[in-house]
Amino acid sequence: MRQMPGRLPLKASRYREGGSPHRYRRRACGLLFALLAVLLAACAAHSKSVARFGIPDVVVHTSFSDEVGVASWGIEKPDVTAMGIGFVQPEHRDIPPLERPQTEEIRVANGEPFSSYLLLSSGQRTTLLVTALLDYKQVPFSLDGHEGLLHEITVEPGGDLELPMRLAVVKPGAHDLVVVAFKEPYDRPMDPGYRDRMFQRLVGRRVVIVVGGVEEPIQTPAPDILGSPPPPEVTFGLRVAFATAPTGAETHPSKRFMAFGQGRCNETFPYQLWVSNYHGETPVDYALVLFQDFHQVQLKGKDMVVVHLEAGHEVTIDDGLMLPAEPCIHELQVVYVIDPYRSILRDEVTDPFVHGSNAVGIQVDCP
Repeated sequence: MRQMPGRLPLKASRYREGGSPHRYRRRACGLLFALLAVLLAACAAHSKSVARFGIPDVVVHTSFSDEVGVASWGIEKPDVTAMGIGFVQPEHRDIPPLERPQTEEIRVANGEPFSSYLLLSSGQRTTLLVTALLDYKQVPFSLDGHEGLLHEITVEPGGDLELPMRLAVVKPGAHDLVVVAFKEPYDRPMDPGYRDRMFQRLVGRRVVIVVGGVEEPIQTPAPDILGSPPPPEVTFGLRVAFATAPTGAETHPSKRFMAFGQGRCNETFPYQLWVSNYHGETPVDYALVLFQDFHQVQLKGKDMVVVHLEAGHEVTIDDGLMLPAEPCIHELQVVYVIDPYRSILRDEVTDPFVHGSNAVGIQVDCP
């Protein structure tokens, strides 16, 4: 259990009338941090890490270098809900997007960094907070020439925004790289109807980096937890979802879905993770990484937890978080991939995509 590293205030304008009795306190908190963020942004260049709405380590990209470009898909009226993320190698940027070679596996020579262009797209103007996991550990990386742990990028509709990306990968072998873009990180209200629809709230791209021609995975993690069949009354699964901690009579986590929670300063906030392969037809390994306020923190004392589930099986994980001393709202979300350290290019994975659990908002109050 670790203390949360940042604070995410709620936008007061998104509250419904008759909402939480702490509405005015949260509004004041939000206005205070919004003012602080504006002052910090005015004083810092976009290449420096600042605290944005209480979230530390953010590099704000307010302008782009000449290396950045936009590749059009030729779609006049894109789907406003569509979002995309990917890679293109520097030598392939002149090729139309749909004709470019694969980027599921990229080879890097010994001593050379991973160097590619990160592609981001959206059907409407969208603010993204971009971060990277190398071998399931959050690491700083260079985006458009600026080093940082979290990169704030505003994407306009009209095509793929192409941003030069560099990341040091030292040890020979096959590494897993996961790049995650959290959608609208500063606009996540606590309205129950809104929170109930917040599955995903991110896009991600997974790529295998082969260093020095060595194709053996850098590690082959054994499962930390094994699943079991669900109770007979359970007739569905949500892959990865948060549930409130059980109280009193034991109930299945499917009946305790958690979209938001409340806790007190300096106290432990208990919760459960419900991980399910109910609808799957083959065994899978889930690699789970926990984020608090867009920073990686430990789950069950580990950076990554691997859960093995046979078809139709599930597991419930009990854990808890030590809440900070300041009253505000914090984000909790799991990023996960299926079948880590297996080749996407050779179709060794059941699912090649990057997924997110529901995003839980935790209101922290002090007595």
